[in-house]
Amino acid sequence: MKIVIHRYNSICEPGYIEAFKALGMVVIEDDQEMRDKSIPADVRIGTIAEMILTHKPMFVFSINFFPYISDICERLNAMYVCVSVDCPVAELLSPAIRNSVNRVFLFDRRQYLEVADENPGHIYHLPLGVNPLIHAPGSAQHEGRPMTAPLDYRYDISFIGSLYSEKNPYADIRGKLSPGVQGMCDGLLAAQELLPGQDIIEAVLDVRASGSAYSDGTGKSASKEHDTADRLVDELRNELEEHLPESLKGFEDPVRDIAMFWGINSCLGGELTVRDRLMLLSSIAESISDIGSMHLFTRSDTALIRQISPHIVCHGGVNTLNEMPRVFASSRININTTTRSIRTGLPQRIWDVLGCGGFLLTNAQEEIPEYLEIGRHLDVYETPGEACEKVRYYLTHEDERQQIAANGYAEVMARHTIMDRVTSMISMIMRDIDAQENGNDK
Repeated sequence: MKIVIHRYNSICEPGYIEAFKALGMVVIEDDQEMRDKSIPADVRIGTIAEMILTHKPMFVFSINFFPYISDICERLNAMYVCVSVDCPVAELLSPAIRNSVNRVFLFDRRQYLEVADENPGHIYHLPLGVNPLIHAPGSAQHEGRPMTAPLDYRYDISFIGSLYSEKNPYADIRGKLSPGVQGMCDGLLAAQELLPGQDIIEAVLDVRASGSAYSDGTGKSASKEHDTADRLVDELRNELEEHLPESLKGFEDPVRDIAMFWGINSCLGGELTVRDRLMLLSSIAESISDIGSMHLFTRSDTALIRQISPHIVCHGGVNTLNEMPRVFASSRININTTTRSIRTGLPQRIWDVLGCGGFLLTNAQEEIPEYLEIGRHLDVYETPGEACEKVRYYLTHEDERQQIAANGYAEVMARHTIMDRVTSMISMIMRDIDAQENGNDK
């Protein structure tokens, strides 16, 4: 049984390749993009098409959704399977998402619900899992048993990841927006920070943009205030379109408004993620400065966070496969704060920390209790203040913290590996193929 895999150097690719091979599949790699990112579109298309015609694979696979691959597979009647490891993925709004050959797996339920109706029976919700290639050899946690002796900890509290300052398009466009639009955006950001558990920005902008709210039933706005707000939303959309990245331009008949999607998730969501991380890390560092130290591993510019908190120990970035797992395993507490664009799902970082036997304190996400038991496999916080309280608690409760880390490792390795996910994917695909062949297509 053959499959063709399109590769572009995603860190997640090797783990899925290993799982497919373990199931007895022959993996044929389209790896030209790993070496050259400037390959012309016609060459990319021709390569995939030739591989499909030559090898006649069970399916073509990729990490994240590529509309052009889906379109090729649609023309050649070859199944296209992809796993989204990022959120948001603007390419999911392409009309290619409606192709009948698609089998798209999304880890964030909100993202799934936004596109599922565009292709019923061909889009699935499936969590991410532990990559078997990311582990910390020799760590006692890997035995999945209670700790009986102190471990060789090098760090008290660690956070590995971007500060998102370099991934925040809002910082680039902020000074280019008109005063009214800028004021509306700043107001929405302030409101969202005050009410972190509610989707203020998305609710206001999406509803107003749809034209379905704030109406008196005749299609007219209910007040002058609403007229002004609707006008500002229209202006925001127009101004966002002016700054839209080239990669997002040219979608015909998209699933939803591309400019507003980018504005909500990448611009305003990116700005909130920057603020979240600066506030959380600096708050923790200040709150535990008398009993421990906060370590930040990042490739982002740390000048601002050094100014905010002199108690943060800043390191450079770490290698994902080798250095990152050792930091997880040798930290008393690993912190995760999920990007704002991931609304309900579990990001890859949660699985990575637990799969290395590390203790994890993460922000609360709606889907966590569906897979992991809070307080037994990991712990969560709702606010920076609660995170500080729990960090102090776990720094002084060694046995409890180590037991939770051991429980978390045992749980994810037993039920939540990439092999578990690949097995589920294939089972779901085969089930739907059988249903279609028997005339029961959803």
